This record gives sequence, structure tokens and C-alpha cells, in this order.
Amino acid sequence: MDCCIHIQDMDAYFDERKAQSEVAQCLKKGTSQMNKSLVTHSTSLLRHILRANGVFSGLSGLLFAVAGGPIANFIGLPSPLALVVVGLGLIGYAAALFTASNRAELNRQEVIAFIVMDVAWVVGSGLLLITAWIPFTLGGKWAVAIAADAVALFALGQFVGLRRMK
Repeated sequence: MDCCIHIQDMDAYFDERKAQSEVAQCLKKGTSQMNKSLVTHSTSLLRHILRANGVFSGLSGLLFAVAGGPIANFIGLPSPLALVVVGLGLIGYAAALFTASNRAELNRQEVIAFIVMDVAWVVGSGLLLITAWIPFTLGGKWAVAIAADAVALFALGQFVGLRRMK
């Protein structure tokens, strides 16, 4: 029994020594490497959410641009033109999200702009559903509501990620 305690103590000692060695190596390389590691860790949630939003926006945009006719028919739009234009805008938005998420340092103002645009999308979707300005089919109403919910989740996730950013 006493031998096991000593072995466990030795394991803890070596784990602590290994951690100290890694910190010492970072200090030898300079604190910039350690700071980069800390910054990357504090922004990883935000980067993942920006990328997920980019995938969702890009795929939605591609679908709207390529299959605007059938989608317009399904949701109750008289012409696919609006969907094609929105689709192209979403593809551009996705590119901006990916560009931002891959920068060495995330720009807080840019992330805030993404949050504002996502909230505007959600509010606009709600207004379209409430005002009945567009005579959506029942399927169209559900599609708009589900997409708005997804965008709201991205906005919320980006907000939480921004708050965790140091």
C-alpha cells in the first residue's frame, strides 16, 4: 500500500515537472506563443460558430441561387428572382464569415456586425410572417420560421463567443 502511494506521488511529480517544462519552453520561445495559445483557446468557440454560420449561409445561398424556382413555388413567392438575389447575398455573407473566422485575431467590431446582421435577418423574417406582406404557403411559413430560428441561434452563439473573447 505504501509503495502505491509513492508511485502515485512520483506520477504527480512527473506530471508537474512536464507542465513546468512546457511553460519554460514557451517562455524561451517568447510569451507571444503562449499568448497566441491563450487567445486561440478563448476564441475557439466563436470561430466554430462563425464557421457553422458560414456553412449554413453558404449552403442556403447556393440552394436559393441554383434552385430558386422550385423553392419560390414551395414557399409561395411569385418569382424566384428575390431568392436568387438573397442567395447570392448569402454566399457573400458566408465568405465574409469564413474570412473573419480564419484571421489570426478576430475583430470584435466585425463580429458585432455579424450579430447585428443575423438579428436583422430574424426580425425581418418575423415581420414578413406577421404582416403577411408575402403570401407564404404553410410550408413557406414553416421554412422561414425554422431558418430564422437557426439564424437566431447563430447570433446567440456569436454573442456568447464574443463575451468569452478576451
